[in-house]
Amino acid sequence: SSDLPLSNVAKLHICCVNRKASCNIRLLRMVEVLVCASCPEVHHDQAAQLCRQHGIQKAFGKAGDMVNSLSGKDWIPKWEAKVVMATVTKAQTLDAKKASIICIAGGRHCDAEMARQPALVRAIKTEMEDLDFRVRVEWLEMPEFVEKCAQLGKADRSQKGKGKGVTNNHGGKAGEFQSAKPKKD
Repeated sequence: SSDLPLSNVAKLHICCVNRKASCNIRLLRMVEVLVCASCPEVHHDQAAQLCRQHGIQKAFGKAGDMVNSLSGKDWIPKWEAKVVMATVTKAQTLDAKKASIICIAGGRHCDAEMARQPALVRAIKTEMEDLDFRVRVEWLEMPEFVEKCAQLGKADRSQKGKGKGVTNNHGGKAGEFQSAKPKKD
């Protein structure tokens, strides 16, 4: 089974009806998916690692990646499609009602990506087939992104000892959710 890291805004409480029955997943609060859509190439590796650590969906790339290798010169539609599909897939998987799109400022295409924000939001709502789906786009400098991730980590750790957040009886580490299979006697 694979692990699915959860951010502090995507906390799930796992409650088994009984040890041999399938587990129910109950949302403790409205789930918000986090997607990092843009990052200057100089920060790529650090930002990608932070995304993995904090359950942020990575939707940015770098020169020579798969999306960059697709035919056609215009990279904007490729970038938009990648961000939209990453957001929609994660939101549908977690049954989320809102998304936060994080863009790390400073890249050479930053202005062009900023200009596409309204179209990006419309495309996400259209793909979600829900015009009430909430999308927030946030532009951060790299130090602000690092601080945001640190705050996510602190929130995860503070919830651990308070009986809130994830109750994982399936061998998962704190802050992680493994496949919800009941233990066998």
